[in-house]
Amino acid sequence: MPEGSVFNLLIAAVAFAIVLGLVYAVFLPLMEQPSDLGKEISEGFKNAKVREGIVSEGKLLRLEAQQSITPKAFESNDTLAVFECNNPTICCIDTSSCGESELEIQNATRTFSVNEDISVKAFYRCMYSHNLYVCRAFFGMKPAQAEISGINAPAGIELSKSNKLKFSIDYKNSGELDMLSPLEVTVQAFDAKDRNPARLALYESSSEIAGIDAGDRNAASIEIALGNAGSFDIKVRIESEESGFDENSFRITATGVPMTDCFSAAKADTFVYSQEGSIEELRGKCVSKSLCDKCETSMECRNAWLSRAGTVVEASADYAYVVEQMSKCDEIQASAPAAAEPPAPPGPNTEPPPAANPEPQLPQTCFADDPTCNTLTQH
Repeated sequence: MPEGSVFNLLIAAVAFAIVLGLVYAVFLPLMEQPSDLGKEISEGFKNAKVREGIVSEGKLLRLEAQQSITPKAFESNDTLAVFECNNPTICCIDTSSCGESELEIQNATRTFSVNEDISVKAFYRCMYSHNLYVCRAFFGMKPAQAEISGINAPAGIELSKSNKLKFSIDYKNSGELDMLSPLEVTVQAFDAKDRNPARLALYESSSEIAGIDAGDRNAASIEIALGNAGSFDIKVRIESEESGFDENSFRITATGVPMTDCFSAAKADTFVYSQEGSIEELRGKCVSKSLCDKCETSMECRNAWLSRAGTVVEASADYAYVVEQMSKCDEIQASAPAAAEPPAPPGPNTEPPPAANPEPQLPQTCFADDPTCNTLTQH
């Protein structure tokens, strides 16, 4: 084949590739079907429940104008749905000029509306609390997301020197939005020999660490007091409502006798906690008000009782609530003296009983021309 022909073929191939690329770039999006918004949100929430607390990215949504949807369509007995539009360049929230934006949310009616054809990213996150999933759909940008990137902790501690395990965590915000509030850090210590999936924490502490901007990293120092020697699984959790949560764990060995002045004293009273009480997890349960001495915090008092009881709920530095078997409250109620019967109401001809301490009667004073003064002192 002549050299000129080969060159011409090469030019033709390049030109064809360019034209084909333009066709795909310009016309393919027009041929794609719009997204089924309800189906995509349902699928996003389903996936988010599998990885609770962590935001997950859904498919790119191709939305047509003049459609709206409410989160109520995705709610059930165990799920509450929330929609958030978080990109200010395309989102409008609760203003009269919302028709000028591609997307809008009206919180009064809990309505998400599409005003213009648009392609938008969608993200989903679910968090479980008090027997309810709160699932959020984010339209526009990836929300702030807390992640633990590392833990720096000793392999063991000597309790006779200090009963506090001190370590640090490295954490980051993997979202596209800044954290606007601090993160709560919860540290729990579990008996490493206890393999029960529903095992209870032996010791616990909580604190706050600073929120960080999108894409940033930070480190924080954390501590938890341990009340006895042994091998512990330490679970660390960071979270906030806007940033989801993340967890990580490590193992520690504690030796020696703990150095602390705080101790559990005695149980002062046992009763059924009111259904209207402020501590929700105790409502309707049989509890003992259990006293502490020389404790500085409510958590320290709770930890002091954990070595003597199963389920303990913190209340103050002076006392904690120990959950008892309901039969214990039943026994106390059965052994209580019966209330005295109220006296029978008086009959129609029954004189009312005299007062226990009748007031002394003073002599009546009247005048001599008063006929009723025959037996009274006259003036």
